[in-house]
Amino acid sequence: MTEAVDLPVDSIDYGPFLVNTFGERYLPTVNGETFSSSGSDTFYHQHFNDTVLDKDSLYIIAGSDAGLLIRYILRKGVPDGTRYLFLELPGLVERIRSDFFEQQQEIPPSIQLCTINDWQQQALSAGISDYLYLGNVKPVKSMAVVDAAIRDYLPLWNQLVNHLYELRMAVTMEVGNHAFLVSGMKNVASNRTPVTVLKDVFTGYTAALLAGGPSLSEALPWVQQHRHQLLVIAVARITEQLQQAGIVPDIIAAIDPHEVSFQASNAMLTLPPETLFLNMYHVHPKLLGQWHGRHVYLGQVLPWESPINRPNYSFPGITVSHQALGVAFEMGCSQVILCGFDLCFSREGLTHVKGSVESRMGPFMDQTDYHVETNGGWMADTRIDFHIALGNLRDLAAMAPRYGCQLINPAAAAAKVDGVTHQPWSDIVLSPLPEPVHDRLHRALPIDNREQRLAHYQAVMTELNQARQQVQAIHRLTVEALDCNARFFGRKGKPADFRFKLRMDEIEQILDSQHKVFSMLVKRWSLIDFLKLVRVDKEREWSDEEVEKAGDHYYRVYRNNANAVLNWLDTTREHLRCCIEEEQERPNFKKIIAEWRRNQQPGRYRLLLDRHGWRLDDLPPTVASQFRELEQQFQEQLHPPDNPYRKHIERLSHPLTVRSKMQQLFQQRDVERLRTLAEGLRQSELEGREVYLDMIDGYLAELAGEDEAALAAFGRVTLPVFREQALAHLTTIHLRRQEYLPALEQLRQLAAFSPTRMPHYASLLRIIGRRDEAIATYRRYLEMANDDLVVLLRLAQLESECGHPHEARTLYERILARDPGNNAARQLLDALNG
Repeated sequence: MTEAVDLPVDSIDYGPFLVNTFGERYLPTVNGETFSSSGSDTFYHQHFNDTVLDKDSLYIIAGSDAGLLIRYILRKGVPDGTRYLFLELPGLVERIRSDFFEQQQEIPPSIQLCTINDWQQQALSAGISDYLYLGNVKPVKSMAVVDAAIRDYLPLWNQLVNHLYELRMAVTMEVGNHAFLVSGMKNVASNRTPVTVLKDVFTGYTAALLAGGPSLSEALPWVQQHRHQLLVIAVARITEQLQQAGIVPDIIAAIDPHEVSFQASNAMLTLPPETLFLNMYHVHPKLLGQWHGRHVYLGQVLPWESPINRPNYSFPGITVSHQALGVAFEMGCSQVILCGFDLCFSREGLTHVKGSVESRMGPFMDQTDYHVETNGGWMADTRIDFHIALGNLRDLAAMAPRYGCQLINPAAAAAKVDGVTHQPWSDIVLSPLPEPVHDRLHRALPIDNREQRLAHYQAVMTELNQARQQVQAIHRLTVEALDCNARFFGRKGKPADFRFKLRMDEIEQILDSQHKVFSMLVKRWSLIDFLKLVRVDKEREWSDEEVEKAGDHYYRVYRNNANAVLNWLDTTREHLRCCIEEEQERPNFKKIIAEWRRNQQPGRYRLLLDRHGWRLDDLPPTVASQFRELEQQFQEQLHPPDNPYRKHIERLSHPLTVRSKMQQLFQQRDVERLRTLAEGLRQSELEGREVYLDMIDGYLAELAGEDEAALAAFGRVTLPVFREQALAHLTTIHLRRQEYLPALEQLRQLAAFSPTRMPHYASLLRIIGRRDEAIATYRRYLEMANDDLVVLLRLAQLESECGHPHEARTLYERILARDPGNNAARQLLDALNG
């Protein structure tokens, strides 16, 4: 576990809370002008779209927007089974609590406010392990973090993400992940050949491992040139780039069970069947179920002890590239050339190879404090998952000598890793292949015929039937326990009977001993309802009624979970029956087509044709017509008109995130990274990039002292989300040049964006002699921020200058009523009265 680094105790003057036109209190120092003229309800709804209001989730939110986001959650209502941890800067925690107290608002136990140094303890109290298992721990950036007006929010977010990533990994390794479990069981029919059959099959071969980093572009021509001397292993997500380069991989690899991964990787389904698919047991079922060639799996077939689970490999690292590299070791490769295995950004800030969806959406826009040395000697940005993956690659590199394998990464732009040799492409020594790759694969892979597949299906069916008997027994016991719980406390006028408490204890002992493996499976399968049993007020003594309700809830959840597992086992058995049906000489087409459609696997019809040696013309006309429909659906699945994966990537480059990135680099006066960001944007297809480039041009010109160029660039910016920043910079430049009239117009526009700019507008009105307008502007501002003593003092002085002693005296007295120790106000009042 990475130790928390204490953030510096902030000495920031956060200033007063202001009140916007919606009556909401906010701190401009934290959020700038975000909430000055728009209500937080509308803003948060548009920004989050209720994604912070899911049930049975643990939200860990960096920043609270000075309490506004907490109040938003309270107005919406904390969803059932959900908890919130807000991580704030140390200097704001008590300030926010005090503000809630002053406003007579209460923060419930389901919402905790803490700092980066105590959040992990609070997270443990909130049951983070259970939420992690469900995949329902959700880190969220408040607008304070997105805008980063206070730069301490950036290390706070980075520390949170780093700690959370490690916690996720620890829990995943300990108990597994629900998505992995679900996908793994959907794949039980397909996972027939473990990757161990390839042990030492490619001894002495050189493998090119092709991953998706930016440097892959420079590797592809070399791979193409030396294709006849290489065993080519590629990750599935780069299939389109391989096809464009005319490269067909020998092995294609994928491991992720999530739908977004299927969208990113499904082009692999267009590869020829001669390519071998290396899959993790829990790979997305739509990839494995529609693959029409041979495949070998990593991991275990069933999520319980079983003779079907043969010894198999497991390697450090959770990415597909790490697992593929480990397999290359076990296959006996004497040399592995890492291609596109960068684990850092390109000079332009790109995270993936040119032509990928990620590269088309431009540079990585999230803020990051992670930097690594490259093979070329310069420092490159990286992100948290890449940074942690570097440690996994070091672990694998340390294993390489034991296998007699040398790792080489020729890319200068890749992260430098101990144990990985960096040398130019021209210096790599290759030998002729001892034997064609596919000849070796053909001999190493066991026979895959009808008899072998049916034997596997029957063996799995036997296991599922036995598992069902165990779960059925668990179901009966939980039903009995429910009845015992009711009888123990007494119902309908009947007295309580302690004998039923003894029987409940006996049932628990039976579940934990005779059905230990499958009772754990039942609990793991749908842990979400068990979360509702966790109480926030654990220290309070429970009443008998509460104990009875808790016991009733516990066994109802147990019973319902057992029901769910029974249904899941039945669904899996039905899938197996359909797989068996596919092997029949005259299969029930209606049954198997319905199963394919239910599983969203229209491309599976290709397997049926291949295995039977049929053509569409060999089928009954009605079946052939349905198969043609399946082919059309398969093509639509591969080429959806509205690509969900592209939309997922687009959301990562939200204009607010882009704005935050630019502001950070400008504040750091990082000219070089601003230039590389601009270059990455020019190469992208990101919507709005022209506005982004204008902002960067303005930043660069301002840093270079080129006022005219900066004024021109900022003047071109009209997009509302950037316009305010552009106006602020225009104002600064004009004021520095003592060009008061254009500065006044820009301040007027800024004041329309946010009332917090109104005092600056009033001050400039005062400077140029328009005092009456200045007084009116000050007073309008104070209607929204009546406790801003600094502005009250300025207005009092201005009223005195204008010959309005009564108004000035009233203002000085108002200040002293609020702050009796305000010496400036006291002295000025005394002078006025003297």
